[in-house]
Amino acid sequence: LSLKAAELEDLRAFLRDYVSTFDELETLLFFLRAPREPWTACEIATATGLDLDRAQLAIEELMTVTCLLERVSQSCKAQTFRFVPPANLESVLIGLQRAYAEQRLRVVQIMSSNAMERVRASAAQRMADVLRLERNKN
Repeated sequence: LSLKAAELEDLRAFLRDYVSTFDELETLLFFLRAPREPWTACEIATATGLDLDRAQLAIEELMTVTCLLERVSQSCKAQTFRFVPPANLESVLIGLQRAYAEQRLRVVQIMSSNAMERVRASAAQRMADVLRLERNKN
């Protein structure tokens, strides 16, 4: 089964805008498979195979940058997090889950391509900043 061009582009754009690391991808996929109930970082780490620090970083990114997760409890013992996807992302999230199950390599290729685009954009921005500084010196 292959993705249609429109689905592929939606998936590429979603991953570019919402998921920047493989740890975030694994965490997001966990929440797509799991019931929409609160989970601790430790439970998420165990389920995804990530160490606790990496799982916590992924959770923070998905919560603060993408707003796909929310903190439910701030208990001293363990904070819990719940998946709260916006309705407008439901179809792309279903597509992501299906694509990862059926074409994992394709999803990994998209993630890698997006990472290279971010590196290129960052390098171009830094070069532009350097040129701007040089021009301002003269």
